[in-house]
Amino acid sequence: MKYNEYFKDISNTSFSSFSETSYLAIEKIISDRILIIDMLNNVLNDELLISKSECYDFLDKIICYSDEESSVYMRVSLFNDKYANRIHYHRWDYTACVLAGSYTQFLYGLHNENDITELFPYEPTYIEKHLPNNIYSLSHTMVHSVKAKPNTVSICIRGKAFGDKFQAIDSKTNTSWWQYGSNIEASEERVMKSVSPVYLKGRIEHLISILSV
Repeated sequence: MKYNEYFKDISNTSFSSFSETSYLAIEKIISDRILIIDMLNNVLNDELLISKSECYDFLDKIICYSDEESSVYMRVSLFNDKYANRIHYHRWDYTACVLAGSYTQFLYGLHNENDITELFPYEPTYIEKHLPNNIYSLSHTMVHSVKAKPNTVSICIRGKAFGDKFQAIDSKTNTSWWQYGSNIEASEERVMKSVSPVYLKGRIEHLISILSV
């Protein structure tokens, strides 16, 4: 695929190098909406991408590019009206861009491997609105949450994983839990998130209909 070259120079050596190189990759990709649609259509031709894609009751994550050697992945996400504004961080650095719709991001500070329930009462230190074509990077050490408009679509390039798990909080109930990477998560958890090609095809068609407007 011609877009594979966009990912070959992405560096995982530091957050700054990842941010700079992944920003350039996303900038090229979002400049061609047809390319994004081609990447989505190609998912159903790749068993690895199908197996890595995940659908929840509040969010769809469609993996459009995966390089196991470099640990660089790209996904397109679709938020729905059930999306919960959960406070969390990620196991990896990422660079993202809204393609359609918008979301508000709340930043709470760095977790530094501490229990993030210590952030209670969860007052954000910074709030930012992300609109289409706004590219930004986030470190795996940053605790954040997102409130998205229904049918918001975003693109995300992520780098290598730092650790096997991350913590999330439901601020309404003040409960927290750990979520694990696919290499160690419980089999029932993996089955719950996995999707059939038929279901995935329907979600991709819905995404393409949004991006084609």
